[in-house]
Amino acid sequence: MELRTLILLKKKGLSNRKVAQMMNINRKTVDSYIGRFRLLGLDYPELLAAYSGDVDPFPAILTPLILVIWGIFTNSLTILPFFS
Repeated sequence: MELRTLILLKKKGLSNRKVAQMMNINRKTVDSYIGRFRLLGLDYPELLAAYSGDVDPFPAILTPLILVIWGIFTNSLTILPFFS
């Protein structure tokens, strides 16, 4: 699934149901990603910037935070050494 496409569609104001239909994915998948985006506290333009390469997504000082966020998105916090 292309998260950038999901973000673009949501930025245009489409409902989660419509995004799911357009991307041919389950609405609950869209709901899940939108919920995770909200946890990050970023708006759609900020998320798009992160996915477009306009900003450095892995600055050295944020690497542990990025790993936690990645774990949240992939439901794999238990594989990270400091969460096992």
